[in-house]
Amino acid sequence: MAPQQAEAGPAQPTSSSVTAATGPATTLSQEAQDALTRGLTEQETAGGTSATSTASPWPGRLGIAAIALGVLALAYLVVVPSLLALRRHRRRTHATDPASRVELAWSATADAFALAGVPRLPSETAREFATRAGDRLPTHRAGLASLAAVADAALFGFDAVDEGTAAGAERVADEITTSIRGQVSRLRRVRHELDARRLLPAPTGDPDYSSRLKRSRIFELVLPK
Repeated sequence: MAPQQAEAGPAQPTSSSVTAATGPATTLSQEAQDALTRGLTEQETAGGTSATSTASPWPGRLGIAAIALGVLALAYLVVVPSLLALRRHRRRTHATDPASRVELAWSATADAFALAGVPRLPSETAREFATRAGDRLPTHRAGLASLAAVADAALFGFDAVDEGTAAGAERVADEITTSIRGQVSRLRRVRHELDARRLLPAPTGDPDYSSRLKRSRIFELVLPK
């Protein structure tokens, strides 16, 4: 028995030495774990903020610019035709006397020829414009010439303008406008309706217009019935 106890005796110190060398397992307190979690979270947040701050701002700016341009284009498509329609309505409303009706008919005729690509030049008298524009619409050459003469008479207050003359002027203007609109393409009509230059005041024309008109001696011309 003694030898066995002697052999068993040395094994106990070996187990004790291993335990002493290894030591007890380390456990973090709850407060330390919370502090560690907060630190990791702050690092992740700082990294995300840094990545975001280095992103280019141009995509956002280009998007805003595209939206602004779209809004402006939509406003243009709505405002310009509306203003043109409002101006036409106001002119018709205020054209109550024969002279005003003739002037409105002449203005509508000139606008129709502008749609056809024959705009009136500022230096032209009504008769000069009618001569040039008549080449664009030969079938209405005679009516256009008479309308130009009556328009000059209405502009300068000549006595040739009466209710019958005004009605004839409106009839010729409607015929010319209908004929031209039937000849041009839909795209051209749309572009004409969106032309903001039509909102600008009409040019005053040649300062010698009145004297040249008087020399033409068109005082008593009337439209064909």
